[in-house]
Amino acid sequence: MFNWSSLLGAFAYADDIVLLAPIHKAMQNLFAVCDNFAHECHVVFNAKKSKCLYFNSYATRSRISTNVSQFSVDGNDIEFVDEWPHLGHIIITVHNDKADIISKRNVLCGQINSVL
Repeated sequence: MFNWSSLLGAFAYADDIVLLAPIHKAMQNLFAVCDNFAHECHVVFNAKKSKCLYFNSYATRSRISTNVSQFSVDGNDIEFVDEWPHLGHIIITVHNDKADIISKRNVLCGQINSVL
């Protein structure tokens, strides 16, 4: 049985927030907390700058091929994507770091070539 009291579902750095939830209902609850906070503190969460990534147990299946209902903040839907850059790292839903490693390699090659 999962111990819900040990769940840490929100990580923040400056104005970036990452929400993590093990099930759909838990994520809906996190968005409800965000909506309530925004209303009480006069803060705006921009759904156009927000993205959802759905990680499932099948390493090769993307969210696009699954039937997951939409999430929203302040009444605006949040787009689902299969990969997204966050704080300098590419997060991808297919359980590998290939895109992030290629990105870092390309940056390194560009830095080396600019010095030469």
